[in-house]
Amino acid sequence: MLKRIIFLGFILSFCFAEKPNPFEIDVRPRLVKDEKVVVTIQVTSFINQPIEFLEGFLEEKTATGNLLQEKRITLIYGYEPPLFVGFSTTKSEVFGMGALKPNNYEFKISKVRFRGDKRIFTWHPESGFIRVD
Repeated sequence: MLKRIIFLGFILSFCFAEKPNPFEIDVRPRLVKDEKVVVTIQVTSFINQPIEFLEGFLEEKTATGNLLQEKRITLIYGYEPPLFVGFSTTKSEVFGMGALKPNNYEFKISKVRFRGDKRIFTWHPESGFIRVD
């Protein structure tokens, strides 16, 4: 009986286990003098491979979810030191102040290249890494 309970617990742990996210993305908007919004993006890597290139798009959306604009942001260039596991990189972007309601900002990763690898991947939270080149 005890062996069956242990076996069942072991099987259930695989069924309900979540895939760990390879990135933690933190987007923090900050209002400066009621004139502009400085948006800071911080990406922390949880991948065991060093990242040599990291690029994405910062989207500005209204409170209702309509896309206003997007800006391409490169967080790590190929000539910079790579991003190792547990470390993070940060970039800031300035937007003009919109209407009275605050806008929402979201960062999406579009290109990832690992050290020693010429292939380029994109990353999606539900699909994982997808090779694009």
